[in-house]
Amino acid sequence: MKKCDGHNLCAKSCAKLNFDRFFVHSLENSKYWSFPWEIVRAWFREKTL
Repeated sequence: MKKCDGHNLCAKSCAKLNFDRFFVHSLENSKYWSFPWEIVRAWFREKTL
């Protein structure tokens, strides 16, 4: 049971990370992309801590 709970937690974290990567990639390819890359990196560092 505990192993399964850990796996589900990990799967949710991976899904969130993949969504964030997809979101940034979409922004980069859109006409609305105006963030400096350093701000995006700082945002990801804050989210992972």
